[in-house]
Amino acid sequence: MTVKLPSYSLITEFSIPLMAGIFLALVLRNATPDFYNTLASTHIITIGAIEFSFKHIINDVFMAFLFGIASKELVDSVKPGGCLRNRKHSFNPLFATLGGVALPALIYIGLTQLILPGESVLQGAAIPIATDIAFAWLGARLIFGSKHPAVQYLLLLAIIDDAIGMMVLAFFYPDPELPIQLSWLWLTGIGMLSCFLFRINNLQQWFPYILVGGTLSWIGMINAGLHPALSLALIVPFIPSPKCDTGLYQHMPNTHSPMQDFEHNMKPIIDFGLFFFGIVNAGILIAPESFTPLTAIILISSLGGKFIGVMALAHLAKRYGMPLPKGVHTSNLPAIALLAGVNITVSLFLADRIFGGTVYENAAKMGSLLSLIVPLTILAYEGYRRLSKVIIESPDENKTFV
Repeated sequence: MTVKLPSYSLITEFSIPLMAGIFLALVLRNATPDFYNTLASTHIITIGAIEFSFKHIINDVFMAFLFGIASKELVDSVKPGGCLRNRKHSFNPLFATLGGVALPALIYIGLTQLILPGESVLQGAAIPIATDIAFAWLGARLIFGSKHPAVQYLLLLAIIDDAIGMMVLAFFYPDPELPIQLSWLWLTGIGMLSCFLFRINNLQQWFPYILVGGTLSWIGMINAGLHPALSLALIVPFIPSPKCDTGLYQHMPNTHSPMQDFEHNMKPIIDFGLFFFGIVNAGILIAPESFTPLTAIILISSLGGKFIGVMALAHLAKRYGMPLPKGVHTSNLPAIALLAGVNITVSLFLADRIFGGTVYENAAKMGSLLSLIVPLTILAYEGYRRLSKVIIESPDENKTFV
């Protein structure tokens, strides 16, 4: 019997680093809580008046690159081949996104007022509005295939959802240790202007855009008291890119650009950085106090609110003359809406900022983590399907397990 080790592409395709980080965080938090807390809070570097722990490095720096890649996909969506290129077809996913943001927040507000009146949890309405980009992409590729337009439709929902969630975080939940000083945003503006000048002077390397523009944008946002995770999302669109949509982490024949180089150079960092993201954000105490009505409210708001909101607004938009993008069919919408409710990375991020250090932290994070039920079910089915195919197609004396 020949045993083939999983390839890099297989490891990253199934988001194994993120899931491994989440699993390790749960083990460390519950088996060695003191070690886990020390690990997350370990001081790494001090920049000016700001002290960075391991957790700060991941949440404030790594997440900026994750959202930088997400902004590239949003820019691509309006290019030839993108799902927003045709203005007539672009309104449907935008309306579906609106439903997927508004209804989860409204359900959360309604349920908390009904079940937890008087509790200080209303600010958590931002938690269920996000969609996990990594797991949405994974689930959509497994269900539809990597090149199906439904993948881009779902990615668009996820990216805009997360951008809205991050803007809510940036403006409504500033760093409690830093005062709001919006005057610092002039530095972010200088960063964007420098990238604009790079672009019009045809600078064909991606590194200066990130090093100069990204650094200035990041410093401006964090000193303004806003969360810097969106700093690169303002810079990446200036990087020269192909005139058509190349897809997420895909190269098209006869195309080459600094944007593609940036994306492919950052892919390993993003893929394996999610392992450390899982470690510092998914350390949830598994105990009765982590399973409260707030846990159920967040789970219901995320899965149920997204499903109903996306389905309802997508159908409503279609009915009133805003058709689905080419290649996306009505039969695809239930799977899209269900995957849109998977809410891990950004929701853990939001829960940590909103409820971190309070009695609600573990319950809020547990509600987000339980939405993993959807992609894990899809993974189990896909793994079973692929393994069955291998067993059936391979000779008994030389079976290969991948």
